[in-house]
Amino acid sequence: MKLKKAIEILEEQKQKILNPKYPNNQEWVVETTSYIKDFFGFDSVEYSRIAQFKFSVVTLNIETDENVDRLLNQKVKDIVLFLDNCKRTLEVKGLYKNQKANIVSDKTNFELISIIIAISITVFGIGYYFGTEKTNTELFRVQNELNEIKTNVP
Repeated sequence: MKLKKAIEILEEQKQKILNPKYPNNQEWVVETTSYIKDFFGFDSVEYSRIAQFKFSVVTLNIETDENVDRLLNQKVKDIVLFLDNCKRTLEVKGLYKNQKANIVSDKTNFELISIIIAISITVFGIGYYFGTEKTNTELFRVQNELNEIKTNVP
């Protein structure tokens, strides 16, 4: 996904929340949370913040309707501010990219050192074997030449 598209999506989510005809409910939160996770990553502060957001307020029975409305309106203001901050963060930092795993990324240091030692021993062993074979072959050739020289000498 492109950065421009991500910012457009956050703006759409902001407009939904500001639209009095659009129901402010947990479905909006789920949709927005999904986008935030893709844009910033699962371990981001932004994802943590939106994943905890609820369109409800806990009040006592003595609260007035005006006070409850004020608290709900404050939640809308907070989430609009949050979305604006997310857009600015994206403009500065860009989109989150998953790290690409490679063959050694999930290995511990102990495993990596063991693998390096095993490969080194194997390479040394192969080199020693072929070096010894070459030396033995050379030795047999020289012995055969000496034997020929001895047999040809009167």
